[in-house]
Amino acid sequence: MRNIRSLDFYTERTGTTTNGLPVYRVSLPKPTIGNCCYHIEEKGVYVFSVGSGVLYGCACMHVGAGAVTVYDGCVDENGGWTTNPKILYRASPQIMCLWMLACAYTRGLVVHATGGMEGTPVFFSLSWLERKGPAKMQVRDDKVVVAKRAAQDVYYVDVPEPYIGAKSFFIEKKGVYVLERGPCVVRSLSFTFIGSGTFKVLDGSPDEHGFFEADRLDPFDLAYHKSNGRKIFAMSPQLIGFWALDAGCIHGLSIVASGGHEDTKLPVNATVCWIKTPDRPKLTVK
Repeated sequence: MRNIRSLDFYTERTGTTTNGLPVYRVSLPKPTIGNCCYHIEEKGVYVFSVGSGVLYGCACMHVGAGAVTVYDGCVDENGGWTTNPKILYRASPQIMCLWMLACAYTRGLVVHATGGMEGTPVFFSLSWLERKGPAKMQVRDDKVVVAKRAAQDVYYVDVPEPYIGAKSFFIEKKGVYVLERGPCVVRSLSFTFIGSGTFKVLDGSPDEHGFFEADRLDPFDLAYHKSNGRKIFAMSPQLIGFWALDAGCIHGLSIVASGGHEDTKLPVNATVCWIKTPDRPKLTVK
């Protein structure tokens, strides 16, 4: 790719990774309305934003052309990480589909387009919007604590509250993931891998043994639908696609990824986006 530059737009090669991939830094003018959008056809590392913002959409228009991974993080001129990278989205191999994530990034927006047959185009587009947070806003990594339980490994995930956009977490291992304790809204689910067991979204958080209250109830019992751990989404086997739920959770948000053939060899590759329900003052009627 040749360098393209104008007053407020440029795609400039800054260096080469240790694997021989070109590194490009991209700058686009902020549109009057709508989001910034960029189309990728060549393999490489693309740096789109430094700082905070929202990744709105990812679109793949080609099947099998290697892997595309979108990160929240910063890199130097040769593609080396200068912060701890967080995966926002991954498709390996690429799948033809549209994913509307609307999830926050806090350090920067970086895309790795790698692998596949030599000369095979990527055909990947993404849209984003930079939004700088307050000067004193603290940026920290997600915290994940693993607890060995009788049922499955339980991952307690603490994702910091973003300045704008939804929280997100990328799941690639089987287990129980406790993403939120308390009321929240599940915005979307994105799957880029097929056939890797069962994926369930539950309204609640497990007990100290990794079990849910709803596990002991009949789904046709009226008490089930207000219990901790009620099922609000399930897929078995997993299918490739995007689901915009906007589903409200009362007790919390947990993900159960289980089963499948040869558990350890089949990844999950799912991005979950959600927002915490803000605390609202109680209304008093006079």
